[in-house]
Parts: sequence; structure tokens; C-alpha cells
Amino acid sequence: MQAYHRGPNRDEITRILTKYSDVKDPALIDQIEWGATDVHGRIFEASVNDIQDTFFKERLVADRVPIGRIAPAGWVGEVAAELAPFRLVHDDGKPGCR
Repeated sequence: MQAYHRGPNRDEITRILTKYSDVKDPALIDQIEWGATDVHGRIFEASVNDIQDTFFKERLVADRVPIGRIAPAGWVGEVAAELAPFRLVHDDGKPGCR
């Protein structure tokens, strides 16, 4: 999340992405719009449901998976409670990760 907001670990995460993704140019990875995530591990249910609906309609999957099986709310909350509060090192004003 720090890297998403161009924090001090941006170069490190860019190197990792270069190593493990199909994009091997660090400059290109740095220019790509990175996806935001929730700092507490919650998923965006509407988005997941929309993806599942599309896969189902295209017959890429036989069934939809209940959201509770993908990310059980109780478990995600327990894990988040064990972590220290998230604070951005560098707030670039970009939405997401808060």
C-alpha cells in the first residue's frame, strides 16, 4: 500500500513485480496504474460479485461462490485487529488504501 502511494518501498515492489510478472520493464511497471486494495484485507464485494456474474454468464464457471467462502468476515476482522493501524508514509492524494 505504501508503494501504491509512491512511498519509500516503491522501487523494491517494482523490482518484485518485474521479477514475477510478465512485464519486465521497471519503468513501464512504474507507469502502470496499480490497483488499490483495502488496508484491512476486506474485498470489494460488489466487484467480486460482478466478476463472478460475468464469468457465469460467459460459462467460464459453473457456479458463483458465496462471498463468505471467499473472505469470511469474521476471520478478516480478526486478522485486521491484530495489525497495527495503517498510516501512509507519503500521501500523494490518490484515493484508495485508507
